[in-house]
Amino acid sequence: MQHAGIPLTALGRRESESAGHAVRAARAADWLIDDTDLLSLGSLDTTLATTSRLRDLGAVVRLGHAGMPDPELERALLEAPGSVMAVDSVLVPSRWTWAARTATPRRTVVVDRVALAECGQILAEMDVIPRVVPSATNLRTRMELASDGSSIIVDTGSVPPDWVELPGRELLHALPPLWFGLVRNTTSRPPITGTSTVWLAFGPRIDETGSLMGLLDVFAEFDIDLSHLRSAPGKKGRHLFLSAFLVKDPAVLDALLSTLSGKKVQHRVLAILPGEHTPGAVAEVLPEWHPYE
Repeated sequence: MQHAGIPLTALGRRESESAGHAVRAARAADWLIDDTDLLSLGSLDTTLATTSRLRDLGAVVRLGHAGMPDPELERALLEAPGSVMAVDSVLVPSRWTWAARTATPRRTVVVDRVALAECGQILAEMDVIPRVVPSATNLRTRMELASDGSSIIVDTGSVPPDWVELPGRELLHALPPLWFGLVRNTTSRPPITGTSTVWLAFGPRIDETGSLMGLLDVFAEFDIDLSHLRSAPGKKGRHLFLSAFLVKDPAVLDALLSTLSGKKVQHRVLAILPGEHTPGAVAEVLPEWHPYE
């Protein structure tokens, strides 16, 4: 395994992540090339802090979407040491399934927090009663909790022997695929060798009305179309902005960052993900405007 020029000898994940999905992502992207399991590194903040201290350790994290970052991950990356970046991404199928010891279980289903967040609407339609457990709960404990005839929601690769998958699991199999990314400690910004998705945080040193408009002009100057932009309050009172956009020429990114520096705009690249990743289409809005006179 080698990314950002330095071989990786180990991979980890945050404790609350679905181990099965994270391993599947690591193998699909060739971040993991053997049967070694991923190390459980704790919370997201702890995972990034540990990654920052070990040059040969990478971490597999959920991205939200490669072109529209999860706000929690954006925050955690920005607060992590400056050498920590997301350097690759992969899309993998969601592989949750519904299983029990018998084909006619009780209404109670043992499910962890990650699975509940992704499958909650479907579970409501199934008319089951979730019994929520921490995501780090091992399979043996989940089986014991379901020993009263309850069912479980698990990764398809974790169905216990002699258990049966239940009718209705096809609804879980139809869930949207999941974006995962590789985060690691980098000595320099990864090179851009083709179209790449960049996550960039930036903020004016002086927070004043209209400051964003001037900054957007800088992006327009380099013909950069932002696919993602949101503001967030900084802990020191100043607002900051988090963005994502496509770059095809590394010289464009270099010039953009140089211009921001020249305008005394603080900035940090949070991710460079090879490939053209833009959020999918969203439902059209049919507004009913207030009838102003």
